[in-house]
Amino acid sequence: MSEIKWIKIATNIFDNRKIKQIECLPDGDRIITIWLKILCLAGNINDCGRVYFTQDVPYTDQMLCVEFNRPIALIQMALGVFQKFGMIEIVDDIIRVSNWEKYQSVAGLERIREQGRARVAEFRQRKRLADGTNECNATCNVTVTQCNGTEEDIDKEEDKDKENTTHTPPVHKEKGNSHEWQTIINDFNRICPSLPSVKGMSEERKANIKQRLSEHPDTTLAEVFERVEKSDFLTGRTKKDPWRGCSFDWIIKKANYIKIIEGNYDNKTAKGQSWENDAFTKSAYEIKDI
Repeated sequence: MSEIKWIKIATNIFDNRKIKQIECLPDGDRIITIWLKILCLAGNINDCGRVYFTQDVPYTDQMLCVEFNRPIALIQMALGVFQKFGMIEIVDDIIRVSNWEKYQSVAGLERIREQGRARVAEFRQRKRLADGTNECNATCNVTVTQCNGTEEDIDKEEDKDKENTTHTPPVHKEKGNSHEWQTIINDFNRICPSLPSVKGMSEERKANIKQRLSEHPDTTLAEVFERVEKSDFLTGRTKKDPWRGCSFDWIIKKANYIKIIEGNYDNKTAKGQSWENDAFTKSAYEIKDI
C-alpha cells in the first residue's frame, strides 16, 4: 500500500493565536514540537487524523514517550493543552486531530479511495467473466486499493477541481434538501438575533450539522440555538469581558456543541460557580481552532 508522505502546514502557523499561547507556556517550544510530531504521525497512519499504534491498540502516554523520545510528563502536559485548546479529541483512548482537513486533502483522498474501490470491482467482474476464478484471489493483482492513493493522484484530483470551478457553474448536489438547510438558517437568524446572521451553508457546515445531529438525536438545533441565545457570554452581553459573542460555526463544532448541551455556558448566579471565573477555560474559548 502506497503511503501518503506529506501533510499541509500553513506558512503562518506561528501567527496562530493558539500557537502563540502555547509558546508562552513553560516548555512551549517543546510542546509545539510534540504537536508537529502528532500531525506527522497522523499523516503517516492516514486514517482521518486518528493516531494509534494499531487500530486495536491505542497509544498510551508511555508509548508516545518512546515514539516521540520525550519525557512522559511533557507528553501528558502537551496532550492536556491540546485538548483544552480543541486541537485534538480523545475518544475511546484514540487521539484524533481536530480539523484534520486543514492538514490533509481529505476530499482528494476519498476520491482516490473511491477510484480504488471501483477498480477492484471492475477487476473482479472481468476475472469472473474471463475464467470464473474465485473472486477472493481477484484483488491480488490490483495495483490501487481503497487507501493507496499517492500524493500525485491527489494533486491531479485537486487540479481537476480547480478546472471545474473555473469553467463550470456550481451545481447544488442535494436536491430536495435545500429547504431543510434554509430552515436551519432561518431558525438560527430568528432565535439568535444577538449573533451575526448566517447567509448560506457551506459543505463543511452541512457535514458538521449532520454529524452533530447523528451524535445527539434527542436534541434539536433549535434547542441548542435557544440555549445559546439565553447565555450572556455566548451572545456577548457580559459587560466584564471584551468577548463579543460566538459564531454559528463555533456552535456546531463537536466540543463546543457538547458543552452547550451540557449547560457549561448557561448563566450562573451562585458565587464561585460561573465559568467566567475560570481564566484558562475562557482563554481557550476565545482562541480560534487551528
